[in-house]
Amino acid sequence: EVYKVRESLVLTAGRPVPRADRQRERGEGVALILKGPAVQAWKAGGSRWKSWGSRIISASLRVGTHCSKQLHVLSCYAPTYSSSREMKEAFYNDLQQALT
Repeated sequence: EVYKVRESLVLTAGRPVPRADRQRERGEGVALILKGPAVQAWKAGGSRWKSWGSRIISASLRVGTHCSKQLHVLSCYAPTYSSSREMKEAFYNDLQQALT
């Protein structure tokens, strides 16, 4: 999901952000917040982003004024120590895919 907060863009994966008139609930999710030049670089890079489940998100930003180099930004959070082995393995498999 992509939404605007003032002059910032928020890219999210996981539980949808509730409307302002709804009670907020805790849940899984990860986000990237882009502001100012980062928003312009994201748009110049094709407004591309991808999520791997509710724990990993990445975006591509175009950097440089006369070149088309891409900066790939990744945000994630790992399962806690008390999470199941299966959940941890799934997360690290997804992270490996995100990094390739």
